[in-house]
Amino acid sequence: MSFSRFSQLRSLLIEARQEEIKEKFILSAFIGWQMGAAGEKTFGDYLSHLGLSDKPPQQKDTQDAPDDTAALERMGIEVKKVKKEDT
Repeated sequence: MSFSRFSQLRSLLIEARQEEIKEKFILSAFIGWQMGAAGEKTFGDYLSHLGLSDKPPQQKDTQDAPDDTAALERMGIEVKKVKKEDT
């Protein structure tokens, strides 16, 4: 067997092993999600939070900010508002 063929097979084996490990993590995450580890998150959101999703994480809308601000103020935490500058 030539070295280039050996390297090619080795790369394929490593990729297959990494995919197998990721699948095991996802199955474990599913069990955790069913037991309530994610709170109110969907399973897809939970996978994104853990870094196991193939999709990039979604950015939180700025419309949710007032709810967060009110919760922080109820806890006695001062919230400073920052103006967004147009570029």
